[in-house]
Amino acid sequence: TDAVFRIGGEEFLLILPGADPREASERLQSICAQLATRDVATRGGDQRVTLSAGLAHWPEQGQALDELLQAADAALYQAKRDGRNRVCWLLAGADLSHPSRQAALRGDSG
Repeated sequence: TDAVFRIGGEEFLLILPGADPREASERLQSICAQLATRDVATRGGDQRVTLSAGLAHWPEQGQALDELLQAADAALYQAKRDGRNRVCWLLAGADLSHPSRQAALRGDSG
């Protein structure tokens, strides 16, 4: 089953067992679209929430959790640079230590 964990601040880890990268991206894009259409009631009034997501796929982008989190984090920052409210993932084998050489595939939420 899918699992969600809060890993700090406004960052969450979503595990989608058995989902290939395309399916995971489509599911995350659907969440992005659904969040963007709803107001969330807060003490300061209604707020619109968006989601920027970095996607990493096991085992192509790492065997260990730390490797996967590093790949997902790099993809998350690419999603934010590309305009937010979107899903981004890096090609397997991307050099994560040099952001200028990261090859990104991007899926816009619409």
